[in-house]
Amino acid sequence: EEMEALRADLQQPKSREAEPVDLASGDHALRRVVPIIERRLELFQSAVELIVARSIRESLTPLSHPPDVIGPRTATGTMRELSMVIEIHTPEFGLVGFVGVEKLLSFLLVERSFGAQLNTGPAKDDNWFVPTRERLSDVERQTLVPLLDNLLSELKSRVFEELEQDLILETIPGGLPPELPPQVESTIIWKLRFKLGEENSGFVLVLLPNILELLI
Repeated sequence: EEMEALRADLQQPKSREAEPVDLASGDHALRRVVPIIERRLELFQSAVELIVARSIRESLTPLSHPPDVIGPRTATGTMRELSMVIEIHTPEFGLVGFVGVEKLLSFLLVERSFGAQLNTGPAKDDNWFVPTRERLSDVERQTLVPLLDNLLSELKSRVFEELEQDLILETIPGGLPPELPPQVESTIIWKLRFKLGEENSGFVLVLLPNILELLI
């Protein structure tokens, strides 16, 4: 209810007030910036679609989920299910978030990077399947790093336009789960998936509360 009121206030200023909700202070502060970030993520989504379409060389149908505020346990559990996760750092504020790739999309991106034919893939080949293994090899992980670095450049310019310095990518070693700082009480999560054959797969963005410093 609070987020709906905040969205309405952006569209029709002063038309209604955000009602007080019994939330933890950290949740409340993050929820107040979600409508602002949501608008910026629409621009970011267009850039991500272009980058991925060029890499996969297939037309894709995006399936965007609205950003939401979730607790650290849910965020950590979500990221543990991803095939690869990187940390997002800034020179001034340190760790500010994570970007992860879901399994199906990560393996498809790797295949295309190594020259898979255009007539393969979930949109072209009914027999295409996701590898049964859960993790990417070290070579496969390094193959995805340039693409993820491009995503961070777009994230900086379209979502954190106030930030003067570039975002810094730091990889998490394979097999190790992403770890949130112990003081984090809540996070913002945003998912962008694509229709790939009969399944959906894409990216997950997790932002920490210190992004408030980047938006002020």
